[in-house]
Amino acid sequence: MDHLEFHPRPLQALGSPLENIFAAKSKSLAKTLDHVLYSKLKPEVMDRYSAYLDQSIGSFLFDLKSDNDLFYKRFLNGYGDLKYIKFREILENYSSHKGIYRYLVNGEIKYIGRSHKSFKKRIGMGYGSISPASCYLTGRNTDCLLNALITHNWQDVRLEVCPLEFSESEIEDLEQRLIKQYDPSWNGQGTTHGRRDILKTFSKTLS
Repeated sequence: MDHLEFHPRPLQALGSPLENIFAAKSKSLAKTLDHVLYSKLKPEVMDRYSAYLDQSIGSFLFDLKSDNDLFYKRFLNGYGDLKYIKFREILENYSSHKGIYRYLVNGEIKYIGRSHKSFKKRIGMGYGSISPASCYLTGRNTDCLLNALITHNWQDVRLEVCPLEFSESEIEDLEQRLIKQYDPSWNGQGTTHGRRDILKTFSKTLS
């Protein structure tokens, strides 16, 4: 693995960090409850909030949050109510390449990921822009987590890409071996670090 060549690529912020992105989701509360992931919440909604069934889920949850009603968090994934920044990576000649990428903060490897198709699709078109839907239980909690960590460390974070001509399975195997070797804390899979600890950190520093 020592022969891997990583290339640093700049990140460009497209505006300031945003909060309450979940509030922009327009589907109604009633239709949201039709999804199996929210079915367990339906009895409590019908008991306490039946007057708001026609309201958009986003505005409904934002109103609950504004009233310090923590029930709103039960609709969101564990990282669905943090600060996110919209950014793009300046990949230049690496835009269409696939392979391994990593994020470093002050020189320390914090995250190792893989791209099966292209770096542009996974990074810029993936978690580089968090949509309201991503914040919910039905969304991509990993995208929310990674964007929030990058946002929180924006001044010191660095992206590096390693283009590879490997198969998808080979790239995935390499990613797992690198994660095991470096135990990066943002991956949250090592014995020392975990995603619950990361969330506790956010609760203390971003509240």
